Amino acid sequence: MAKKIAIANAPPPPQKPPSESISIDISKMPPNVAVAGLAKAGIQATVTDFQQHAADQLNQAVQKKAIPAALAEHNKPPQGGEQPRQLRR
Repeated sequence: MAKKIAIANAPPPPQKPPSESISIDISKMPPNVAVAGLAKAGIQATVTDFQQHAADQLNQAVQKKAIPAALAEHNKPPQGGEQPRQLRR
């Protein structure tokens, strides 16, 4: 009976604060809004992180287009009336 009284008089267990849920596409947000959204989730980021990532993606996109175009220019036959030389057998 003492156990029942002790259980009844015990303080209630600490309650967990209500959890929050956010569903946003960080990549489509401006950097300052994305940083704030990540901060709410407990993730530390800075605006410069987002700017550096955007610059890296831009450089990769340029390289994907520029390098194949440069290779195509290099592999083109010479222009003008000049015929390529034939090798003797």
